[in-house]
Amino acid sequence: MAEEDALFAHLEELMEALPEMQRKGDALAKARAAAEVAKRAHYLEGQQNELDGILSAMEEHSQARDAAIAAGDAEAEEAHRAQILLLGNERGIRKGAADAAQRELDQALSAGEFADIEAAHAAQLPEDELATLAAEVEAFQADYAETLAACQAAEGVEEA
Repeated sequence: MAEEDALFAHLEELMEALPEMQRKGDALAKARAAAEVAKRAHYLEGQQNELDGILSAMEEHSQARDAAIAAGDAEAEEAHRAQILLLGNERGIRKGAADAAQRELDQALSAGEFADIEAAHAAQLPEDELATLAAEVEAFQADYAETLAACQAAEGVEEA
């Protein structure tokens, strides 16, 4: 009987801690959503940087092609034209990837209910704090589930 009393007392302690743990769980979810936004923003930045590099190279080849035309160098003109065509294909591919990355970032912002990237950045936690918070929330959830099941068993309540 004393064991059951201790079990129910522990469940009562857990119930009292539940609102605070729910707040911590919400903070954990927000921090994870913020980390996802940061990951998506970084990916978009990389895609945009690659696209910018392609556009810059296209401009350089366009200028070189124009110079080759002015100099009457048909071979150089053709070489630069071929590079422009190749880079045009790469631009299309990279533009599609950048557009997709922007959509994914927008979805992550929306899912995390962030107004913008800065709001998501403000909600980020350092990795060690995130891991500590996750461990605390997960330990509480496991303890709560285990204690509740034990109390139900002690009361003779069948699980649904």
